[in-house]
Amino acid sequence: MFWHTMVGATAVLMACGRIAAAPAPVRATELRNLVGREVTVKARTGHIKEADEKQTGTRVFTARDDYDAGFDVRSTLEYPIMGATFFLTGTPRVDAATGNVYLEEKSRRRAYPPTQKVVTEVVTERSKVPVWLLGAVAALVVLGIATVVLIVRRRAVGTALPEPWGQIVVEQGPDRGKVVSLRYDEILVGREGDDLVDVLLPMDAKVSRNHGKIWRDDGGVFYEHVSAQNVSSVNEQPVAASQRVPLESDALITVGAEPTVLRFTFAGAGAGAQETVLAGAAAARGSEDPTVRAPQAN
Repeated sequence: MFWHTMVGATAVLMACGRIAAAPAPVRATELRNLVGREVTVKARTGHIKEADEKQTGTRVFTARDDYDAGFDVRSTLEYPIMGATFFLTGTPRVDAATGNVYLEEKSRRRAYPPTQKVVTEVVTERSKVPVWLLGAVAALVVLGIATVVLIVRRRAVGTALPEPWGQIVVEQGPDRGKVVSLRYDEILVGREGDDLVDVLLPMDAKVSRNHGKIWRDDGGVFYEHVSAQNVSSVNEQPVAASQRVPLESDALITVGAEPTVLRFTFAGAGAGAQETVLAGAAAARGSEDPTVRAPQAN
């Protein structure tokens, strides 16, 4: 225990001796009285005075001590960090031309606050990626997204759409000019459905979401009114709910309140177009027909 105490006391005395031996920083106002002697000034570095550098290798900058007294520093060292506090060690000199006192710096060390940790900044050089490579990656991403969207849409209506057997043209109403090819045996008419295969009429507020249906079977082509709130007519004849009305080529289907008028025609030209369509429907019965859609909710 005795020896431990002696060793500790010796260490404390040595530390105190080093502290006592370290020169205390002087104030900037004392530099004129210490010309020719080596002193240390604790000061905050200021701006660079390149215009005052009179010889090669000499750098001149301003500094201010803790009492905000300013002075110039001439040094052969690199410029210090501006705005940081340093212990500047050197010899005060008198400028023969101006009579001003300056510090001829020989060394310096950064004056970090006791609680501040010195952090070593590691700078990592970023590798430069060629612009063409970035463009190629972006193009691949866009192509991939487009492919996924196309696959999803195709799966929603089948990998290959059947050939059209009829056509609807919107001749009157907010959606005037729209043309829809009829490809399936059940076609929805209304404000909801599949824009690729159904007759969508989103602009007419008096058209129900599921307003009606167009059916095709071996007995012919029919229009069925589904909506319970809004009305339909075929060739100006009202159609009751759940009633199926036969459609001939150039039949006019009226829905909504605008009203919206749809013209139905069979695909192809000539008098045999209707017979060809119905014959194709009859031949598909009893087989796995791609034109038959899953039942749709009303």
